[in-house]
Amino acid sequence: MSLNELWLNKRRKEKPEEYDGKLVIKPPAAAAEGFNEIVRRKLGGIASALNLVMPGSKFDEPRVANNVALFAPGEYGGISMTKLMSEAHAISPGAFFRRHMDISSDAVVDGLTLAGEDGLGCAIVRAGATAVFRGCTFERPTDSTSYMVLVEAGAQAIMLGCVFRGAGTATVPMVSHSGAAASVQIAFCYNLTGNTLFTPGTATGTGNL
Repeated sequence: MSLNELWLNKRRKEKPEEYDGKLVIKPPAAAAEGFNEIVRRKLGGIASALNLVMPGSKFDEPRVANNVALFAPGEYGGISMTKLMSEAHAISPGAFFRRHMDISSDAVVDGLTLAGEDGLGCAIVRAGATAVFRGCTFERPTDSTSYMVLVEAGAQAIMLGCVFRGAGTATVPMVSHSGAAASVQIAFCYNLTGNTLFTPGTATGTGNL
């Protein structure tokens, strides 16, 4: 039975009353509260089925591998991605992370704004992991002195169509890496920081502005 059918059934049991010159059915408070609870349960079920994460909710990786989470617009803290091939997607612009993202297994990050304000940059890709960032925005506060993305030696990263913005005072490159240049691919990104995007010899850049 649909939500509308449930609501109509409740209303049919009530007697009409005169209100503002018209006969209307005014459901009792208990019926309204019951309907609201049904709506909350239905919405919760939909969010769970879609793997939707709301601001203030905890990000979880319940499966051994291939976890997928959709982030609604709003502000979040930090996030750790530890399971093989987890994916974090923004369902629309405005999913904003105030603390850094820590990636220790292969992962895909799509459309998020990573604005690490905790002194550890925006994202860290740990040794042994490969991370793909697509259409992400990396941002830092004006007093930042750190990189935006740290790719540890032994890790790999691909950054495609990302934006780097912020006016911090760091002299380090925005993408820090000490391994082979082929391990970090940065393509068609836009650097608005005033600092170098990466150090030649530590990453491979294509079509960046």
